[in-house]
Amino acid sequence: MAEFDTVSISGLNQKQSPKSILQMCLNSIIKVVLRVFTNKSEIHRLLVKYETDPNPALLISKIVKSLSSSKNKSLREIAQFLHGRPLDLTIEKCSDKISGEKFHHSKNDILLKNLENILLHSSNYGFFKNTVLTKQIERFCSYDDNHEQALREIWENLSIEPLTGRISKQWSYLGFQGTDPATDFRGMGALALYSMHHMSKKPETKNLLMKSQHPKTGFPWAMICINITSLLIELVKGDFEKLCIKLYRKNPFCEEEEALEIFYDLFVDIVEDFLRFFTIEDQSDLLQFSKYRSDYKSILLNNGRPHFF
Repeated sequence: MAEFDTVSISGLNQKQSPKSILQMCLNSIIKVVLRVFTNKSEIHRLLVKYETDPNPALLISKIVKSLSSSKNKSLREIAQFLHGRPLDLTIEKCSDKISGEKFHHSKNDILLKNLENILLHSSNYGFFKNTVLTKQIERFCSYDDNHEQALREIWENLSIEPLTGRISKQWSYLGFQGTDPATDFRGMGALALYSMHHMSKKPETKNLLMKSQHPKTGFPWAMICINITSLLIELVKGDFEKLCIKLYRKNPFCEEEEALEIFYDLFVDIVEDFLRFFTIEDQSDLLQFSKYRSDYKSILLNNGRPHFF
């Protein structure tokens, strides 16, 4: 019960609606018209607006989209690089390629500076994505002292009694399925462990655990946490636009701890919000978890809960 089968983010977008196809065609026509009348590419026009745009992170998102939809393979590869694909590229190489392709006739220091800033901010997402996915594939290991210490601290932060043994039925108090929590982490690995550890340090989480014990409206906290980790991983793998923009707003960073801290904070917000969304009036409602999870994910994908992003 710790991890339910889930629908991948790509599975939700296998077919484009006629409306979205029409919108793409209109956008292409508009781009051509603007190119003819301004003698500037879309990326060139966006770079000019960068310093005065009230929402620069959204503008960065538009530039990344423009790169990813380009007919030029090298520009598409830059978008992939910025979103974490390992390629033989650097920010400097990306800047040279874009400026050479998109505004070689009108290069100036301001445009080049704007381009470099945009590339640095947009590379946040690729670094974040790779860091989070690396932590997710790190298997929970009972021989890893760091893993075991984090698990013990989760218990110490949230329990109401001492743990009698590493293998114990007491773990069910936190919502683990069996006597050994290691078996519950499975696909979410150390990422779920450290996300839960981060949440366990919040004073309000202990109150949440008390509520989880209610005989009618209670819930398995650990199971919820592991599944929310899985949901967030689906959004990360799918390059969820709102999450990308959230990362574009950050100052450029290259420390793994900073990337993971962003994920852990988002995890806490989503777990707490999901538990408000998941109405449990009776224990039989837990059987509807997969439906609630799917509905909640759809809300996120359709720009719901904007305060998180």
